[in-house]
Amino acid sequence: MMPEHGATLMSIRPSRSSRPKVLYVNAQLRNRTAFHASMRRYADIKTADAGEEAFALLQTEEFPIVISDQQMEGGAGTELLIQVRQMCPDAIRILLAAHADFSMVIDAINAGHISRFIRKPWDREEMRAILEDAHRQYWEAREHQELVAQFAQQARAAVVGKMTVGISEDLQTHANQLAAARGLLRSLQRQHPELATVLDGIDGIEKMAQTLLQHRALLETTTP
Repeated sequence: MMPEHGATLMSIRPSRSSRPKVLYVNAQLRNRTAFHASMRRYADIKTADAGEEAFALLQTEEFPIVISDQQMEGGAGTELLIQVRQMCPDAIRILLAAHADFSMVIDAINAGHISRFIRKPWDREEMRAILEDAHRQYWEAREHQELVAQFAQQARAAVVGKMTVGISEDLQTHANQLAAARGLLRSLQRQHPELATVLDGIDGIEKMAQTLLQHRALLETTTP
């Protein structure tokens, strides 16, 4: 079963390991034990006996690779991997299937529910190669996403910086003009006392401009 709506996955910063990390789901204990014994030299393996256990693990750990047997108690492996895709869309989802299940497998591949399938019985060396390839594929995709995010952040910072430079230059120009106008008005204030109100307004505008310039300087020091 899928976790209740609203359940949050643990936030994990991407951290590439040197070995493939795999969640292997199979209803039969002997199959889980055999897979772990055969592949533990080549990958970090955790096993689960049903969907509930698999989803509990996925909520607390990052698994780049999820493998499920097609023959599952309470539902097919394709159904489980559909739900895995909803929880962890970047995970490489692999289905173990017998020849009789191929029509369902093809439908699942075409729909994007699984990344690939392995024919049963599987071969250890073939499985090792598949896990290594899936591990590389997963982390290359994650690193690409990181680069895109960094580029977008830098682009936003550049746009904001360019905008604030133009605004601050305009503010500084107007502040200088206000200072010159204030000097002229003060020289006329003795003959025209009513100019005091105008001078107060100029002082307020000048303070506002200085505050904006200070905020722009602060932005320059905090924007990456």
